[in-house]
Amino acid sequence: MNILTSSEATAGTNAKASELNTIRADSLIKVYVFEVKHLLTVANGVAQSYLALGNSTVIGTKTKLSVGTATVRIKADSDTIDTINVTTTASDDTSPADTTITEDQVLTLDVTAIGGNAEGLIVELVTRLNE
Repeated sequence: MNILTSSEATAGTNAKASELNTIRADSLIKVYVFEVKHLLTVANGVAQSYLALGNSTVIGTKTKLSVGTATVRIKADSDTIDTINVTTTASDDTSPADTTITEDQVLTLDVTAIGGNAEGLIVELVTRLNE
């Protein structure tokens, strides 16, 4: 499969047979999902860690808890990407938008505060692959 930069792709142009397996690099979206099904505790690295797939830009986050409230921190190595107050209402956050993640940085999730026997945490980190 060929990957084009946005300057190499032309909008409104029909694809040739040789281009059918070609995609624009900046159209690739990667969602990292951090999930903790049990009762939360204040701790670092509470969910699956990930190696960043290529150099990418954060688009935003989406969060929700089943019960309670919590404050979480998403990190790329030791750099904080975002700190989020999470409730039982699904929430989109675009404040970390334009934050850059470098290929092979380790992405982790920390719980920094909890309230009301918080459990059932889902945090999605949405990124776009850079050209």
